[in-house]
Amino acid sequence: MKFLWARHSCPLDSLWSLARETAVTIESKPMLDVILIAIGSGLFLVAIAYAYACDRL
Repeated sequence: MKFLWARHSCPLDSLWSLARETAVTIESKPMLDVILIAIGSGLFLVAIAYAYACDRL
């Protein structure tokens, strides 16, 4: 198993380097962020309304 560790001091080093490379290349789309926050907030409000409706039964 030592041959797997020959290039990196830690087995997760290759994953961390890959994560750093992709984190730099991925750009956020502000409109998509707004849409996802709106959908999440809407679902949260629906869950609260559902809880109140079930409580009244």
